[in-house]
Amino acid sequence: MITEQLIPYPWQEKNWSDLMLQAEQNRLSHAYIVSGPSGIGKFDFAHKFSKYLLCSSPINDLPCGECSDCILHNNAHPNLRILKPESGGSEIKVDQVRSLIEFFSMTGHSNRLKICLINDAHRLNTNATNALLKTLEEPAGSSVILLCSSQLGLLSPTLKSRCQKFPIDIPSREVSLSWLKANIKKRVDPDILSRVSETCPLRLKELIETDCLVKQDAFLTNFLNLLKGHAQVKDVINDAMSLGEDHASYCLKQVLSRGVVLFLSNQESIPNSAEDNLIKILNESSLTERTLALTLFQYYDQVNEAYEEIAFRYNNLNKQLIIESLIWRASQLNFGLAP
Repeated sequence: MITEQLIPYPWQEKNWSDLMLQAEQNRLSHAYIVSGPSGIGKFDFAHKFSKYLLCSSPINDLPCGECSDCILHNNAHPNLRILKPESGGSEIKVDQVRSLIEFFSMTGHSNRLKICLINDAHRLNTNATNALLKTLEEPAGSSVILLCSSQLGLLSPTLKSRCQKFPIDIPSREVSLSWLKANIKKRVDPDILSRVSETCPLRLKELIETDCLVKQDAFLTNFLNLLKGHAQVKDVINDAMSLGEDHASYCLKQVLSRGVVLFLSNQESIPNSAEDNLIKILNESSLTERTLALTLFQYYDQVNEAYEEIAFRYNNLNKQLIIESLIWRASQLNFGLAP
């Protein structure tokens, strides 16, 4: 459980200072897109900022935590509205956004600012996006809308043009691991942790606390063995199902994208990480660098499409079939390795 005192997180300190400066200079935008990959605390940051804006007695650029507004914020402040996909749903719908028009039209509690947080803003459906655009075209006085998203590419270009982009800094691996060691109680296998290249600490924390880090390590190890012809398709599929289709597709996407960049740019990788082991496979190949790159890019496109299908397209997909197809295709890749 993350306590509010930890927010803003250490890697967000500059982001927080930038917003405080805007607030002090009375330069706040009426709408922000708080962006960055999953697991770096975008919503936590935006939520804490909303508390600061509503606080009647901030202390050292932070909400005091004791005034009536802060106490209200801990439960349900009347000047704060949070939108996210409804329970059991995968989209933010137009009726949810239309309710903002009435919300912003009413006088705020104590005549103060009114704030809306939209979590996973990339899940706004088309009608909801259009309704939000109308709200942004005629912003209510004394209002701020904070949209949080890990998928800027899925947001409407027009919507992005109406908001100030506010990317959250991604922590270094050293900062992530240092924060993790101070904020998790569960014992972690140091061997596995030393191989992790993930730099999103909240995502890593969740993986550790749900025992998925061990499953992720096993899946990626077996997947890379499959590329070398040293593992069976069915075993890799079993590992993927144990990890979960969403996370398995995310892992493949991350390892391939980072591994290809490191390989083509001759940069160092984390020893024994999945990316490092992928690079070792590529270095053993008898194929030309151009042929290798083409093979990898084609497969990466398939992985990325599968990831987006599983994570963001909300039709009735057979996720297991998508993962099985990806893994079978991996077994057919030719890297020109010696038998």
